[in-house]
Amino acid sequence: MVSVVYAYHFVSIIIGMNQYVHYTRFSPCNESKDFLEATEKLDGPLLASLLFHIIEWVRQMILITTILVGVKWLWAYFILSINIVLYFVGTIWAIVAGFGADDDCKNNQEGRVGFL
Repeated sequence: MVSVVYAYHFVSIIIGMNQYVHYTRFSPCNESKDFLEATEKLDGPLLASLLFHIIEWVRQMILITTILVGVKWLWAYFILSINIVLYFVGTIWAIVAGFGADDDCKNNQEGRVGFL
């Protein structure tokens, strides 16, 4: 089961990073005047989601190493459990940004909104 969770977070990191730097980030949203305003609407929630997945991926890597190799790193696994705070903040922020995006953002930055 740990390897499935590990793979899930690894794939989420790859997809999320692809959407974070995707060329559609510069597509205009409803009230954006330039590309910086168009990209900043979804960058924060995407970054929070990516940070959560990266930290969880490291946690799962530590757990797999502890199980398979026997290294006593379980203390680091439990310290990184503070990531649960980022999970709640990032999830709520991503849901609000994804479902609250205006129609122009949903059409022009479809992959980014879809990841959220």
